[in-house]
Parts: sequence; structure tokens; C-alpha cells
Amino acid sequence: MLKRKLAGIFLLCVLTLSPLGSLCQAQTTPFLSDGEIRMLSNEISGDRAFEHIRWLSHWHRDSGMEGYFKAAEYVVKAAKEAGLTDVRFIEQPLPGVNYTARSAELWMVEPVELKLADIGEHAVYLADGSHDADVTAGLVYIGDASVESLKGLDVTGKIVLTSANPGTAVQNAVYARGAVGVVSYNTAESKSPLDFPDQIAWTRIGGTPPEGKKGTFAFALPPRKGDTLRRILATDSMQDLFSTGKRTKGGRIVLKAKVDTEITPAPGRTGFVEGWIRGSSVHDQQIILTAHLQEEQGSANDDGSGCGNLLELARTFNKLISEGKMARPARDLRFWWTDEIYSEYRYFQDHPDEPKKFLANVHQDMTGADQALGSR
Repeated sequence: MLKRKLAGIFLLCVLTLSPLGSLCQAQTTPFLSDGEIRMLSNEISGDRAFEHIRWLSHWHRDSGMEGYFKAAEYVVKAAKEAGLTDVRFIEQPLPGVNYTARSAELWMVEPVELKLADIGEHAVYLADGSHDADVTAGLVYIGDASVESLKGLDVTGKIVLTSANPGTAVQNAVYARGAVGVVSYNTAESKSPLDFPDQIAWTRIGGTPPEGKKGTFAFALPPRKGDTLRRILATDSMQDLFSTGKRTKGGRIVLKAKVDTEITPAPGRTGFVEGWIRGSSVHDQQIILTAHLQEEQGSANDDGSGCGNLLELARTFNKLISEGKMARPARDLRFWWTDEIYSEYRYFQDHPDEPKKFLANVHQDMTGADQALGSR
């Protein structure tokens, strides 16, 4: 019965914290009484969860990045304020390097000066794994960056423009044919650029170049902007496709890329945040509540939503327990904000007996997503 009631509480909390929460308040569950449902609905705040999401989405927080540790510091502080006990950051080794981009700008300098990308405006303009650069070079369009599409093209010393994932262009155009950098305008998860013409896909390239090769860079542009570059290259006519107010001859583009990154030697470091609501009697059947902390800047659904929800669940449970409105759970509730998948595997590797204490895991990921739209 305790397990059924706990499942009902979690179900109601997820529904209440989701964007559809206002539509779900009329729903009932056999696991909770009407009074318990009202008690939880009155206390749980979607606005509080949203504020956590708003803060977390400030940081570009992929594994081992400076932004990841800033996000972890925020969660540690918020978890303590929510009343969790024994809150700590559990540090773990990272197999790869620690990588953080400090600054990166991409400019068109010919036929007209125009800023195309700046990570001060949004971090995902630069592909993760990019290396330092200070390059001015002509731009060459290479289509999907396949070996076939590169036949007959001279890309040596050039920056290449591709509609494909930048990693493909790095391998086939930079390391294989001597290009100096990549500009990509692909879409995430093979979505149509017609549906997302101004969306910037989060991309990454291999951070470790082949032996004897120098690390390179890749910028990501939204499809509309990338295709405009392609159209300028494709015409010899006078044009002002970027609406700069100055008509210039098409057919040639020169770009300037400047990138400053900080890459520490492997192995790097990562980790995850842990906090507890201690149970009253049973300590070897823990309920683990998880969400993953690492993601790109601006990522709210994936998985700022889960992280914010866990913090609000912790606050709600602790407040209701302290007010005597909700009994302390018999079992321990153990909260984890992790470096997705890796943290769990590494923790179980380092502590093989820990999973024996687990009864169930409730994982929250993409809890704010409209499942009727797209694949996610």
C-alpha cells in the first residue's frame, strides 16, 4: 500500500508541475484521497519549478564544462534551501577533457561586413569541441560534406559551408582535404529546416584531432542564415540577401573566425548532486528520484524541467512533513541531479553494492515537452 500511495503522489506531482497541470487538476487517482490531492495541489508550484528552469538554462552545461559546475552549485544551494539533508556534490573522473569556450565570433568580411555568430549571444553558435582559431578565409559550399560532394572542389585553406552535421565536414573536408574550419546549418534530429528556419542546432565535433593534425573549429548557424550564405555563393548578380542596405556582387564570400577555448588535459572531472529526505524506518529500499543536469545553454525541457521539478518536489515534501500534513515516508527518498547516464554508470562501478539498496527509480526528463509535437 505504501508503494501504491507513493506512486500516486509522484504521479500527481508530475501532472501538477507540467505545463498541462491546470488541465489535470480535475483528474483523480485511486492511490490518494481527495484531501491528499488538494493538499498537494495547493502546495506544489509550477512557477517555483519554472524559476529553477530559468536559472539553469542560463548556462551552457555539457559534461565537464564550467557551466556544468555552475549549474551544480546552483542545485546544491537550492536543494539545501528546499530542506534536503546531506546535500553534496559527488565528484567523478571524466574520461575525456574538460572543455569550455571562452569567446567565439564569426564575421562575413566580404562582400559586406556582417556578424554571423557570437557565443556571447548564444553558446550553441559554436560546436562543442572546437579549438582556438584566428582565421580569415574564403567560403566554399560543399553540400552534405560527403566524399562524393567534395570531388572536384578545392577546399585547401578555405572555410567550408555545409548543410550536414559539422562532424562530417571536419573529417572529410578539414582533416582529409585541408580546409581550415566549418560552418554548418543543419537541423537537430533530422527535422525539416522549413519547420525550424531560425533554430540553431546544438552540435559537437571531436575534440581530439587525428595524429599530426591541428584541432579545428565549427560554427552552427540557423538554416535561414546558412542558406542565405549558400545563395550568395551561387549567384554572380548584384544582391543584398542579408538586407544590409548595401547591394554587392555575389559569388564570393570571405569569413573571419576567432575562437578562444580552454581545454584541460584528460582525464577531466565531472560529478553529480545528491540530497536526501530520510525515511522513518526502512533504509534498504530507497526511492531514487533523478534528473540529468548537463545540457546545452537554453535547454529547458531537456532537462531543466526534470531538474526544476525535483527541487520543487523536495521543497513540497519537506514543507508538508514539517507542518504535519504529510507523514514522513517510511523509505529514504534519494535525489540525484546527474551527468546523464555517465554519472550513474560510474557511481555503480565505484560502489557496486549501492544498487542493492534501491527499490525504485522515478526519472524526470523532458517533463515540459508536448509529446504530440515531434519525436520528443
